[in-house]
Amino acid sequence: MARKLAQESILPRQQKDPCVSTWWASTQKNRQIEAGCRKLSDIYVSIGDLFQNPENSARGSIKMLVVIREIEAYSASRNASSKPFHPRSEPSNRSVNVIRRTIETTAQLYKEGDYHLDSALPTSALLGLVARRSVACIRGLVRSLARPSNPRSWVFVEAGVVIRNRKLVSIGRGSSLGRHVVIDGLSRSGVSIGERVSIGHYSIIEATGVVTSLGKGCSIGNDSGFVAFSHIGAAGGVRIGKNVIMGQRGSFQSANHVISSLDIPIRLQGVTRAGIVVELDCWVGANVTVLDGAHVEKRCVIAAGAVVRGRVPAYSVAGDVPARIIRSRTERAEL
Repeated sequence: MARKLAQESILPRQQKDPCVSTWWASTQKNRQIEAGCRKLSDIYVSIGDLFQNPENSARGSIKMLVVIREIEAYSASRNASSKPFHPRSEPSNRSVNVIRRTIETTAQLYKEGDYHLDSALPTSALLGLVARRSVACIRGLVRSLARPSNPRSWVFVEAGVVIRNRKLVSIGRGSSLGRHVVIDGLSRSGVSIGERVSIGHYSIIEATGVVTSLGKGCSIGNDSGFVAFSHIGAAGGVRIGKNVIMGQRGSFQSANHVISSLDIPIRLQGVTRAGIVVELDCWVGANVTVLDGAHVEKRCVIAAGAVVRGRVPAYSVAGDVPARIIRSRTERAEL
């Protein structure tokens, strides 16, 4: 009763006194932050129970599915209630600082070099990030893509991911699979994804188009990244080195149809498979198509929209349709 009377006595003053209004808004926001931190603490306890008792995988999986729903509902409520962020109005909160340090420390297990969150990152975005990554981590555990007892082996899997022929797919620690990624391991050598690899939303990796002729497979080196809507067709074999990055809607097509006969339908004339190689530290721009037989040597840059075939020498900048050498990166380095 006393608290209710106090609130009634304060509320009218909020409309008249701007100082009281600012204090009240800050107090309410701090309460929301503390509630969010408590919710995330409960989530971490649930995850910890699964890690400490990995033998109860069936019961733990059911429990984790329940936790996933709770986190998704919490994240949705946070996103729905978020407001434009003003750095000066962001409150200082000990719990939030603890979460920041925890995220940075955990990220050091996977990423090379120092990892620091931007100081201007809003609290709502921070809590949403933690919730989403927690859900993705749990999905990786439930789908047995990682070992619960070893945090360094965790794989982050977002909603709608499809992995076919799981025994032929290997995924390194710290890798992330975006929403609705499809990976089909059916091939002669399978699909091998290195450590800390990021596969963007709605991307597809497949090696076999028809079961009458299995494809060769695909390997992706450590610390490579592919943005949304990427496609890797590895029928003729695709080998991608370390630290390769590719923009939106990039495409690798490692097979060509034979078109020599005019009397036989193209689809019945068979295909040729020379394979594709992209060596380490290359940047492949958005909407680039890499055709069968292409060999992009180390530290090249492929301009957006290019169609690559044949050999691209090391340190080259290439673009156009078909791709041609524009210049060498060593020229500017010498200047």
